[in-house]
Amino acid sequence: MPKEKSHSIAREKLMLFLANPQGVVGFLLVVAFFASAIFAPFFSTHDPNLMDIPSRLSTPTWEHWAGTDQLGRDTYSRVLYGGRVALKIAAIGVSVSLFIGLMLGIAAWQWRWVDNAIKPILSVLQTLPFFTYLLPAVIFFKVGPTAAAVATIIYAIPPMILM
Repeated sequence: MPKEKSHSIAREKLMLFLANPQGVVGFLLVVAFFASAIFAPFFSTHDPNLMDIPSRLSTPTWEHWAGTDQLGRDTYSRVLYGGRVALKIAAIGVSVSLFIGLMLGIAAWQWRWVDNAIKPILSVLQTLPFFTYLLPAVIFFKVGPTAAAVATIIYAIPPMILM
């Protein structure tokens, strides 16, 4: 394919994207979420774990932009740092499930008996909602990022195998 033609196709797709305001706004929101999570130490106004008991449960003020929680911790800073945890869980969950799913998919493609063995399991796993994966993970690992990551991994494996 000539270089000019590939540039014109890319330019045409970019113009179609920019002509869709909902797509542009959605893209900007995703970029803002990633930026706020990655650069949370630069954007936060307080330490997310620092307690300020006298100003607990306060409404938004100039000092605490989103108010404070029941222990006086700054809500804005906690939301920014919480985005980092969500990104970490998502990255780990997708990476591990992609690896496991690809390995099982390759094994199913290579050996028919593996394919026959995992098809019924995949059919059942795909019908269950995320909560049914999260509940046993929480019981086994307690509430926290580990339980969320394990549930995300198990939930995301079937679509990866079927890719």
